[in-house]
Amino acid sequence: MNPKRNVIIFHQAALGDFVVTWPIALGLMRAMAQHRVMYVTSSNHGKLAEQAIGVEWRDADRFTGLFSNDAALDEKSGRAIEQAAIIISFVTDGKDAWADRVRKISPDAKLIPMIARPPDDWPTHITDWHLGQLANEPMSHSAATQMLRHLQTRGLITPPSKGFTLIHPGSGGKHKLWPIEKFIELASKLKSSSETVRFLLGDVELESWKKSDIDSLRNVTELITPKSLNELFDTLKRATLFIGNDSGPSHLAGIIGLPTIALFGASNERIWKPIGPRAVIVKKEPIESLSIDEVIAQIGVAKAQATS
Repeated sequence: MNPKRNVIIFHQAALGDFVVTWPIALGLMRAMAQHRVMYVTSSNHGKLAEQAIGVEWRDADRFTGLFSNDAALDEKSGRAIEQAAIIISFVTDGKDAWADRVRKISPDAKLIPMIARPPDDWPTHITDWHLGQLANEPMSHSAATQMLRHLQTRGLITPPSKGFTLIHPGSGGKHKLWPIEKFIELASKLKSSSETVRFLLGDVELESWKKSDIDSLRNVTELITPKSLNELFDTLKRATLFIGNDSGPSHLAGIIGLPTIALFGASNERIWKPIGPRAVIVKKEPIESLSIDEVIAQIGVAKAQATS
């Protein structure tokens, strides 16, 4: 009988929630080098993780049968679960029908249910919440803890010495947004100091923002609009500084190791600060009261961390 060598991480959530699980995947890849560690997630997230951290992935759409009594998995997807030694799942509490179906397909696999997000009053970072749920799995816990320390002190890459400042004025939540007018004034001030500045907008902003707001950004400097998360990743790797709201791109910039200034208002920065050695938080409530000078003052801090 062939040994079971798959380690599968099921995850379906937003970009920021996805990125903060990477210490688990990277830790298991290092600790279980003879196994195949893979995400089951959306294709956009899977392709990003493959490029950024070298992990395998499977499209979550092929595993929807786990949520239905009537649907069956295709042969390849069913075999992936059958060959699993460990299944870490952010889509089950371990007591639901999903978990029952997984156990039926692979009764010998160790199923580790994970709650993706901590309660609002959680006192420390979200990665502590994840690690706490692995406390009864010493190998997985140790591997993820060690990798988290590495990412907090080194990041994924060494940022380039020459590039541009990338400013992302968007976010998935309106309550997280610093006013666009302040982002425009910030970019103008940086340009006047001979900084090369680019604005970044994703599909959410391009589809929901007013054309006049988007045009106001273009009037200041070049606007970068990545067509995929992989393009976003490539853009971040060319930057020397990232400034943005509490958002998925801020988390990605931070874990890469890019000097990152994340602007926080009502969001809990203790939980949601980006992972990374050069991530700096600027916090003020309401976020509209945060001044441009307060943001500029932190640029030197982030850049100093980049050379320390």
